[in-house]
Amino acid sequence: MTKQPGKATGDHKGQREPMDKSMNMIKGSIRGGMKTVPLSTRISQEDAEFLSALKIDDANTPSEKLRVIIAEARKRQEGMQDYRSSLLMYQNMLNRLVTVSRELEMENQIHSEIVFRLTEWLPDMMAFTTAMGSELHRSRSVEDLKKIEEGITDRSFRLFQSILQMGITDSCPCYETNAVSKRMAEIVNLVNVIQK
Repeated sequence: MTKQPGKATGDHKGQREPMDKSMNMIKGSIRGGMKTVPLSTRISQEDAEFLSALKIDDANTPSEKLRVIIAEARKRQEGMQDYRSSLLMYQNMLNRLVTVSRELEMENQIHSEIVFRLTEWLPDMMAFTTAMGSELHRSRSVEDLKKIEEGITDRSFRLFQSILQMGITDSCPCYETNAVSKRMAEIVNLVNVIQK
């Protein structure tokens, strides 16, 4: 059977799918358990190029990438993420910032302890609230609500204390060595007010 030009014949690893002037036809499938449902969709040239360039582990073709994207969206929508899966997701979201900032730090022989600590802290905080939010949605328990408050408070104060430790001296390991010390006066005034 002769293949007509300009029409996709299916997914082939390593081969680019045909595109018309403004749209790209991607033929794939959505997997629901053991059942596979064929799906055809049109996306813009810009979205097709983005999908092609998108890096996803163990997903190479557009169809494979779409299945991963849909699976992740479904997890978020259904609130079925545990702490571990949420942590990995948020770490991945910050991966570009972390990678580029550390590359630039290496190239310029500089370092920011604030950036490092915050990018370590954020995924944990978000993963905790996501996982506990899912648990709270199921249990609707006041006890779980109290656990969320306690967990958020503990994490917030750990970060706060960690940053304040860098204000003990006038110079801290940041891009601007006075990044913490120049803000300490306001913190000290607030503490004095609380202690009165």
